[in-house]
Amino acid sequence: MAEGADESSTWLLEVEYDNETTAVVVVEEMIEPWRKKLDLAATVILTLNTVTFMLGMGAAIYIKEVWLHAKRPVGVFIGMVGQFLVMPAFGFALSLAFHLQPYEALGVLMISCSPGGTFSNFFTYWLDGDLALRYLVWLVG
Repeated sequence: MAEGADESSTWLLEVEYDNETTAVVVVEEMIEPWRKKLDLAATVILTLNTVTFMLGMGAAIYIKEVWLHAKRPVGVFIGMVGQFLVMPAFGFALSLAFHLQPYEALGVLMISCSPGGTFSNFFTYWLDGDLALRYLVWLVG
């Protein structure tokens, strides 16, 4: 155990011997202060990084472009169909094709049903995609 640790986690484990005797073992793990500080620093840095990128991408969108997509929502409809019908069907087909266990198939299906997040916005921005359309599909979804 580390010297100077200030917080601990305790687990109780039940151990069975010869199908008769049961012993309870207490396992205690100390969390070093530097790990807590490093975790806090990483959380703050990653949060600020994400907020900065999202604000920068939001500043790259003109309201006129969003309004044009809203007046003629064909692109939004295609994006919604792809996001909520095609992707889950593809995830289901992959689960069948790879003969996944039920819990694995459920995980693949849940991930394929999830709407696009921050990384899809990054890829749209980096590939010079239509950010206004991407955000409008996200807003409607």
